[in-house]
Amino acid sequence: MPAEPGRNPPAKYRGAVAEDLDPYVRVVVLNWNSAWYTRRCLEALAATEYPADRVEVVLVDNGSVDGSLERLRDWFPDIRVVA
Repeated sequence: MPAEPGRNPPAKYRGAVAEDLDPYVRVVVLNWNSAWYTRRCLEALAATEYPADRVEVVLVDNGSVDGSLERLRDWFPDIRVVA
């Protein structure tokens, strides 16, 4: 919450730098038989300037039968997957 003019910020925010105030974010990406589109999405998320230690990307596969989940796991071995 922004401080009102003429008031001090709450004590927990005094002396904090911007990186300390970035919220933790979890992004859920859905996939169903579309490795190419999902790959583009995951690459775009990886290219953001948001602090990497404050974001988690979770790939949720909705029962793909075209091998896209296996390809995505190969391309992004460190991503959390929910099949």
